[in-house]
Amino acid sequence: MFDLNYKGMKWGFYSLKTDSRLTPEQRLDISYRAISMHHITGETSRSFADTELEYEGRITTGGEFGSLGGGLWGQIYDAEVDAKFGKAKIRFMISEQTMGSRTSVSNN
Repeated sequence: MFDLNYKGMKWGFYSLKTDSRLTPEQRLDISYRAISMHHITGETSRSFADTELEYEGRITTGGEFGSLGGGLWGQIYDAEVDAKFGKAKIRFMISEQTMGSRTSVSNN
């Protein structure tokens, strides 16, 4: 399931612009789903639903890179969520940082 054929260690930062009506648990869950799309599966779109957290939605990316503020740049993801309070839109920026084989450009 996981592709571990990279050289070195993968790590990164993520930034999240969210609707304040989402619970911290919902925000963390959506973030985890977007990060796994980026680092593990390489998907460009993913639907999700969680009955325990009482929400569902879809995360998408067009592969665009940008910044949500600050000095970090990364791939942009958008999510549309239906929760018990109604609809919400969320935007993520995932900036992958790697430690490759002692080169200035990552081999990952």
